[in-house]
Amino acid sequence: MFPTTTLLIFLFLLLPCCTCRDTITAVQPLEFGASILSKENKFELGFFQSSGNSVAWYVGIWYANLIDEKTIVWVANRDNPINDTSNVFLTIDGHRNLAIGHNNTDQVLFNISNGSATYGTILARLLDTGNLVLVQENDINDEILLW
Repeated sequence: MFPTTTLLIFLFLLLPCCTCRDTITAVQPLEFGASILSKENKFELGFFQSSGNSVAWYVGIWYANLIDEKTIVWVANRDNPINDTSNVFLTIDGHRNLAIGHNNTDQVLFNISNGSATYGTILARLLDTGNLVLVQENDINDEILLW
């Protein structure tokens, strides 16, 4: 009975680490190779290749859980593909923009201005409609849609 109890405790402690997230923040960037899912797992956002042998990588949104093929519905950096994928990430940068960054050069490859947000936490959230939105959260958990 002891191994069963130990296993249940282990699984209980592991559960919060395995929950899927639908947001990207400055403190929780999207690392290369990872993805986020919309709340009901309808859409997925992450890094992808246009073809299996291409060196070009993109950030995009596609239908989640399709077995046969990945149907891309939106591409962030269509005109500026990523060719060096070492230490690439998607984050909210120091200027409060959604940005594709590169740790080796600290260069922003693509950004979307969030407008006039000056306070609160900025996050990018993938919705079940397939839309990626920028949201400003303030101290009382109100959200203001920025983009």
